[in-house]
Amino acid sequence: MFFYNTNAEGRVSPFENETYWDKANRKAKQPSIPVPAPTVTEKTDRTSSIAEEKILLREMYVPEAVNTPADATQGANGETLPENNTENYLKRPYIVVGLTGADKSRPDKETFFRIDYLKRTGVEADATYEYLPLLRNHRYLVNITAVGGPGFDTEEDAKKGPAANIMYNVVVWSESTMSNVQYDGQYMLGVSADHFTFYREGGSLTAKVQTSWPEGFTVEGLPAWIGYSIEPSDPDKTAPTDEKTVTFTVTEHVDASRMWPEKPEDAQNALKAAYVKAGRMKWFLGFEQSKDINVTLQIFADEACSQPLEFIEVNQYGESYGQAGKVVTKDGHMLTADEAGARVTFYVKTEPHDLEPVFHAEAANPFKIEKAVQLAGGIWRYTVTAPDITGNTEYFDNFNTTYTLTVTHVETGRSASGKLSLLQKEYNAIPFFDEWLYQSLLVPSDNIYLMDGRQKRYYVKANSEYKIELVSALSDNGAGDVIETFAPFQETHPSLSGKPVSFTAVDDITTPRLYSGKARFKIYSPDGLFPEREFEVELVSGIVQPEANTYMLKAGAKQGIFIPVSRVNTAYEYYNMLLEHDAVLSGTQGLPGSRSDFMLNKLDEDDHWKVNIVWTDIQKPDGQNDIERAGLSELSEQGGSGPGSYIYLKPGQTPGNVLIEIKSGKIKGNPTLWSWHIWIVDKYPTVLEVGKYGGDGPETVQLMSHLLGAYEAVHTQYGDNKAYREFGMQYQWGRKDPFPAYDVRAQTNFYDGNGKAFDFLWEQKGDRANYGLYNAQEARGAAMTMKQSIERPNSIVSHQSFWLYECFPHAAVSNFKDRWVFLYPWNKPSSDNPEEVGGKTVFDPSPYGFRIMSQKEAKTLRYAYKHANESGIKTPLPGSVYDGSFLNNLSGRKQAFFAVAQARNDVHAGRYLFNSLGSSSGWSEASNTNATYRRCMTFSIRPVIDPDVQDNYKKYLPE
Repeated sequence: MFFYNTNAEGRVSPFENETYWDKANRKAKQPSIPVPAPTVTEKTDRTSSIAEEKILLREMYVPEAVNTPADATQGANGETLPENNTENYLKRPYIVVGLTGADKSRPDKETFFRIDYLKRTGVEADATYEYLPLLRNHRYLVNITAVGGPGFDTEEDAKKGPAANIMYNVVVWSESTMSNVQYDGQYMLGVSADHFTFYREGGSLTAKVQTSWPEGFTVEGLPAWIGYSIEPSDPDKTAPTDEKTVTFTVTEHVDASRMWPEKPEDAQNALKAAYVKAGRMKWFLGFEQSKDINVTLQIFADEACSQPLEFIEVNQYGESYGQAGKVVTKDGHMLTADEAGARVTFYVKTEPHDLEPVFHAEAANPFKIEKAVQLAGGIWRYTVTAPDITGNTEYFDNFNTTYTLTVTHVETGRSASGKLSLLQKEYNAIPFFDEWLYQSLLVPSDNIYLMDGRQKRYYVKANSEYKIELVSALSDNGAGDVIETFAPFQETHPSLSGKPVSFTAVDDITTPRLYSGKARFKIYSPDGLFPEREFEVELVSGIVQPEANTYMLKAGAKQGIFIPVSRVNTAYEYYNMLLEHDAVLSGTQGLPGSRSDFMLNKLDEDDHWKVNIVWTDIQKPDGQNDIERAGLSELSEQGGSGPGSYIYLKPGQTPGNVLIEIKSGKIKGNPTLWSWHIWIVDKYPTVLEVGKYGGDGPETVQLMSHLLGAYEAVHTQYGDNKAYREFGMQYQWGRKDPFPAYDVRAQTNFYDGNGKAFDFLWEQKGDRANYGLYNAQEARGAAMTMKQSIERPNSIVSHQSFWLYECFPHAAVSNFKDRWVFLYPWNKPSSDNPEEVGGKTVFDPSPYGFRIMSQKEAKTLRYAYKHANESGIKTPLPGSVYDGSFLNNLSGRKQAFFAVAQARNDVHAGRYLFNSLGSSSGWSEASNTNATYRRCMTFSIRPVIDPDVQDNYKKYLPE
């Protein structure tokens, strides 16, 4: 026996909508299928050993499943013919049974039959069939009544049907109603109750009864003092096999108790007891009428006391219902307070009739219950209401409590009670930017979507059906809509966990013309359960950037950029590789500590980082906020948390330099995880083709027209009182962080993210000291680890040989010459020779498409500088650029140092190109092996084109 196409999972509780759940009878009407739809198990095997040769009884629990009703017909031989839609037919839930012996000519051959979940109406050849959905708490009993011949030779053929040579029926009942069921091997008989107790005054009691016996059931064996009637439980379902309600009535008052059957030993005696009969099945009933007074309390929704009540929900507006914006409409009609449930009437029926209920709440609550009037027949009418709960800041507020209602008959001491649960729930549908439902779109935020022609999503947290319509989507410049056509959206199965709503942004990346804009939506309840609201989503035409440490932007650019914060983890992996190499070295050649001491921070998926401005050399007093005053137009976190998210940045109108950082939202102390240099220019730097004028360097070097971070291209050639504008930023060897050249710092003001004066920090332990020669611990406080340099991008190590603590102790070159943290911060390892070009690293400060020049490229440039009249290459005044550590002529000489990427393992310092005289004769390529200031010096960087980059870097530059 094989079960096909059963859902792999289902909902624990049904949808509350009346389409799916019959609240009064507490049973399912339609399947409540989880969203998204669960996977379907193609085949489940329930075959096992057969206890009796001719009996196969198997049970299987399956989640609810849709089996859309469609007529099926019976063939001439009693087979069920499949529907015309073969694809749909094969997707339905069904059973395949394999039987041996059905083929008389091949008694040992197993053949297969398909069985569908079908309801039969009519008998034999005139019967019609309807597919049945699989509902919760329902039992589906499949009876194979006859096998007239062989089935299909294979399961695959049987699946396609029709089910020839087999007769079967499917009996269905709700187990939440039918608690007592009898089965005779072919038919069932079920009753919801089989013992009934009446009191002195008599009365009426009911039971549900259902049978699959084609002729229905009868009630027999009742005594004269008990009457009964039978009515369909559902007026629309009147077939003999449909569920019926049987009402037993006793009208006589008694002074002595009586029972039927009169003796307990006759409980199963058909001649002396009452029973329900269907075919050969009997279910015996017991009755008792007590001489005692019946003390009862029942709660109902109607005055006729026909609808038992356990639960009341009071409308969220409560006593404020009817005020502006606090009404519920249905089918265009505004409901009254009673119709909307803002004021609810209920009834309590007591026996004896004069006993008034006493109410007791399990907890303090805002509900107000008032007795309206006492009616005849022991019926008490009450109303309940509550204050308005929509005026607070909690969108999904609710109150609930349970009242116990009690009556007590003083003379006998007998009492009765009932419980009534009250709920007041605020209905809402709130749009959020993110799937974690942190950032509501009803309040201003920095969240944006990229106009890249792709589908986007926002999320709606709701506990009520809602509709969304587009109000407007015009770009800020009025040139067109920022999203494609948006069809009205309706969600009938809301979720407090949020459900996505999709829209498609236009493509403004390929040919920018819109740049920015907002799409305005309105969200509302079709039934007016919550007020209509409007919200906006902002879209921009930004360019998603490759990873880099410096980003060039033109002042006034209409497009912004998206900076990937994945750079944090790329750096983590790269530096971890360098540390793994060095961790195996020992003694003074090893790291001055364990590898774990020097590991960089990592950005976890659940880290909700924040972006800040560290410093800026731009001041815009008329800016609307700190971001604008710092020279930017936009700066925000985008894409949620973790390494897959972005910084969105758009420049202002003024050229200059800004350093931004992201701080962890998860790691204790919220350290800086990474920082980026934002270089805003009047015009984008160009690339100069510099030819070879001597030496063994390359024939051509593609050189950037600017020094990194400069306000202007190099053009003064050794002299000008405005020369500092060409100097740009400077860098300690192996670090990514920019620091202003001396004259830049002397003639330019710097500010922090709040617009206050900013100054850089020195890490030092005295003037010109050279700590850590033989003991690395002595350098603490005068050097930084790589991790510390990232966490403190505004700090510079001054008056020291090395800035990187991992390189200590440094008295002898042999102490550190094999360490990769010394050799490869700016040049990837590619061979045993560190002077070979390995490629750009994560610590190279150059923009995407560029890198720090190599040693051989520096040789070509040195000769080009010496032949400046022929090459046309220019360089700024060296004495004003300075020789490092914010010093001006404090090293004894004015020297300009231009960094190259490679290190040397036979000297303390990395290679660099320097000009000490301010003339062509001063240019040479060397390493400073004797002076005190080595890697702690700051270097100018004039990048060259990175040959490893295949695409054109210009496509990432916004206009």
